[in-house]
Amino acid sequence: MRFLASVVAFPLFWALETWMVGRLTGATGAAVFALSLPLTGLLAYRYLVGAGRLRSRLRFGVLAFTREQDVRCLVAEREAIIAELERAQADYLAPKERSL
Repeated sequence: MRFLASVVAFPLFWALETWMVGRLTGATGAAVFALSLPLTGLLAYRYLVGAGRLRSRLRFGVLAFTREQDVRCLVAEREAIIAELERAQADYLAPKERSL
């Protein structure tokens, strides 16, 4: 549903914004603004992804500061899970590599 809404909303609002800029600055300003929209949209998306990553790291940092023992257990469990996944991947790929 969100994807469908964005397929309709983005072009609609970009056209409205471009029209408003065109009314204020003329055709050249509107063309430059319209050409900048995809690039600025991409920059905004990358900013939001980075901000989300920073927010999660800060939350984990606060958790590490306030509940050090719990964080140590979580990190150890994470490492064990990753090691188990790597072993499972190696076990899964080993028969295929032998048959090749």
